[in-house]
Amino acid sequence: LRPMLLYCALSGQRKFVVRPNPLQMLRIFYFFIRLALSMSMLLKQKISSSAEIGLWEISASPVEELMKTIILYEKEKSEILSLGNENRQKEILATKLLLQALLGNEAEIFYDKNGKPHLKNSEAHISLSHSYQYVAAIIDQKNPTGIDIQKITPKIIRIKEKFLSRDELTFVSGIQSIEKLHVL
Repeated sequence: LRPMLLYCALSGQRKFVVRPNPLQMLRIFYFFIRLALSMSMLLKQKISSSAEIGLWEISASPVEELMKTIILYEKEKSEILSLGNENRQKEILATKLLLQALLGNEAEIFYDKNGKPHLKNSEAHISLSHSYQYVAAIIDQKNPTGIDIQKITPKIIRIKEKFLSRDELTFVSGIQSIEKLHVL
């Protein structure tokens, strides 16, 4: 009964499942595989009545092994494998795992013409970000939202003109603090 109760808690269902169907058993199986891998949730926190954020650490496990930990449509599998960059493949898989952990079920993402991510069959607002070994997501059921994570590096001093407005550049003139520039 423990796996059945666990499935109910993960899926957000409030009813007791006496006999899980094959899909439920598959979800239980994938949950335990995910626990066994080194890719892991670092943060899952409700930040308002309608919003939750999550942070996921990307694993050193091979892509093929990671693909076994998540339910993917054949089209998704082929799209991920068609990407030549293994790090990008891992980012996509980690993003899907993070969204599954936040939503309690598998999530299909699509991107609009501006590159903004959306959840298929959902009115929730999402934002995704990745930097080096981390993926972050925010899901807000009511309001448009955004999230960004960046590894703190000296490169920001060279590229600040690319992302700061004129007023912001004036405000930060003389600031050579890498941390302060990252907060802006």
